[in-house]
Amino acid sequence: MVEFPACFGRPAGRRGLCTGWLFDLVIPGLVFPEKAESSSSLPLPKIHVSLRPNCSFRPPSDPSVPFIMIGPGTGVAPFIGFLQQREEERKENPEAEFGETWLFFGCRFRDRDYLF
Repeated sequence: MVEFPACFGRPAGRRGLCTGWLFDLVIPGLVFPEKAESSSSLPLPKIHVSLRPNCSFRPPSDPSVPFIMIGPGTGVAPFIGFLQQREEERKENPEAEFGETWLFFGCRFRDRDYLF
């Protein structure tokens, strides 16, 4: 679960919206696993997930091409995945030529940006 602790400029801590919701759904089974297994009164939650393929949102296939990513707000998660993929590609093929890789993200106000 994502938790944001209290800090300067934010006097109260808070939980991530989605991870907090999911945590609340499964907490009875996490706290009392024996009751969750034996109790038929606690149905397992069903969550609808709609997956849609996207053939155009991907890093360049040629690793030597410079790669600039701009992740406004919290839309940075896919770009972090791209960076992790590029890191693995460099480990697998250290002799290959890799273009510069840049990620710009966050809020324009330093005191309001809580990602990193």
